[in-house]
Amino acid sequence: MRSAAYVFSPTAKKTDPSVLLTDAFRRIPKNLLNVMSFNLHGTEKMNEVHVVTVLLFHKGKIALVKRSASVGTYQGFWSGISGYLEGDPNAHFLTEIREETGLNPKDVILLRTNKPLRIEDKKLKRAWMVHPFLCKVKNPHAIKLDWENLEIKWIAPSRIQRLKTVPGLFEVWESISPNYLNREVNSFVGHLKKDKKSGARQLALESLKFVLKICAISNAACKNVLLEDIHYALEKILTARPSMIAVATAMELLKKEIDHAKFPDISIEKTKVLATKIIKQHIQQMEKPIDKSLSNLKTILRPGRKY
Repeated sequence: MRSAAYVFSPTAKKTDPSVLLTDAFRRIPKNLLNVMSFNLHGTEKMNEVHVVTVLLFHKGKIALVKRSASVGTYQGFWSGISGYLEGDPNAHFLTEIREETGLNPKDVILLRTNKPLRIEDKKLKRAWMVHPFLCKVKNPHAIKLDWENLEIKWIAPSRIQRLKTVPGLFEVWESISPNYLNREVNSFVGHLKKDKKSGARQLALESLKFVLKICAISNAACKNVLLEDIHYALEKILTARPSMIAVATAMELLKKEIDHAKFPDISIEKTKVLATKIIKQHIQQMEKPIDKSLSNLKTILRPGRKY
């Protein structure tokens, strides 16, 4: 017996077929929908798969490995150290390094990381959610590849696009390299050099706010790398308008306090909080009338100041 909802009646109000189709899909169990490869519009649905990818770094070069015929996908392609995500990505990337290279956590230093990248492969009908990590290798000669990879090659990052790599590998590199930050700094320095209308104090305030931005957008994964990013921005700004004493002084004072702070051995999150606090204090002082700003310099740079 047919359902009453689908019995034809000449006087019944016509129903949009797409509404009926949507209703039909609602009746399908969720676990079955998860494995279906087509959506309501008839287009193929990408199966989302989370993986970790680690690029090993040493003396300006990164290591790429050539995938063996024994792996499930992209045989013969060049890639980073990678594998399907199991659990917390911030812990699992070390597992992949150990399994594929024989290196232990003490053999590497995590430099940079970033949020996952979505890399689509229409042929495989997969959307790879790549959790990226950049790690410095202390001794490259200690690497011993397992069955997943045939060989290892150390190259300049600029050569990635010349090789037959897994999809999105260059984008992965860009997300965990200092390149984006460097471009932001160079763009701001160019702005400072061209700005002939703003006063020195205004540019100094603008520069401090830019350093605060750098602290926020840095993809640094450890204290030392974050402080290097901040110092890079400060040094570049110092050379932009050397004749503007207010800009140079503001950068020198901030640099001196960050150096003086001697950040303890804390997490990258706490390091960012502490650095942000210091930069914001300098911004607040610069926003005050000039006589009050000058009177507060001794407070800003007081020896033994605690944060």
